[in-house]
Amino acid sequence: MNHDLQEIKRVQAVIVWVLVVMALANLLFAIRQHLQDKRIESQEKTEPQPQPISFVEATAYTSCEEECGDNPNITATGLDLRTTDLKVVAVSRSLEQYLPMHSKVRIITDDKILDNYVVEDKMSSRITWPAVDILMKTKAEAKEFGNQEVVVGRY
Repeated sequence: MNHDLQEIKRVQAVIVWVLVVMALANLLFAIRQHLQDKRIESQEKTEPQPQPISFVEATAYTSCEEECGDNPNITATGLDLRTTDLKVVAVSRSLEQYLPMHSKVRIITDDKILDNYVVEDKMSSRITWPAVDILMKTKAEAKEFGNQEVVVGRY
């Protein structure tokens, strides 16, 4: 009788052990699945793709009085161009609703991609069509860029 009681306790211990192992396996599986879901979610968030606006006219400008008026080194957002390394672009009034100030944009020309530009300025109100004006360091660069049709995308 004592021997039967010991056998029952041993079987109960084995059953408890099996249940604990199964519970741990289920927990580990749930954790693994959660981590995989988080990794996939984070990979989707790491590469923001620019949302294309459309084809627009693109010109280039420099921060000089003849092109920018009395305060050529200060953008419409108040950014001082003498103290920044930002790649600045100005937008026409017709694009402001699609490319608001401080938007990060990509500009695709026929032969290159201009990445990491930021909308910090406005073009003259005389420009009523969709257009962007890209800030260049020198007049020579601005002349070389000229007037092009480009695709603009917002991040």
